[in-house]
Amino acid sequence: MILPKEFSQTQRGGNHLGRKWIWALILVSFMGYVLFASQGTQNQDVLRLHIKADSNSEVDQAIKLEVRDSVLQYINKYTCYMNSKSETQEWVEENLDNIVEVANTELSNEGVSYKATAKVGRFDFPDKQYGDKVYPAGEYDALQIMLGSGQGHNWWCVLFPPLCLIDLGISPDTQAAQSIEYKSFIWQLFNG
Repeated sequence: MILPKEFSQTQRGGNHLGRKWIWALILVSFMGYVLFASQGTQNQDVLRLHIKADSNSEVDQAIKLEVRDSVLQYINKYTCYMNSKSETQEWVEENLDNIVEVANTELSNEGVSYKATAKVGRFDFPDKQYGDKVYPAGEYDALQIMLGSGQGHNWWCVLFPPLCLIDLGISPDTQAAQSIEYKSFIWQLFNG
């Protein structure tokens, strides 16, 4: 069928606009997929710390923070130069008894009768923001320390990359912290 010249030009312009919308839809869909898929990858590169207090009493909450400080000081002394989550997690697993001992020493110093237990596993966490970096809610590998019954409010942070110290207002001056680099897949896609 032969169409008049005006109709075919209008039709071509319409197709061109339609193609732009299709490409825009494809790009938005792809970006959504990348963002959704990157959440699972991001969770795999993170090791978190989770400390659960014995109760919600003021004393038990204060003790939880003392245990936190002692445990973080001990862990950071050995892991601050580690450059991977797997290396950090392996060290934590190999030193779990020592970590529990550090926690129990602090509990003993505080004069309480309950003890600490610890395990490494996968646990659910809510969103956490460090500066402009957000760790979305989800399941993460973590060191979980339970003080006594573990029925009180908890405290948590990111052990690797080493961001726990930021929660305490301390700037981590470590090789591992300095070597963290965040990349944007979309930026790399368009800028090589």
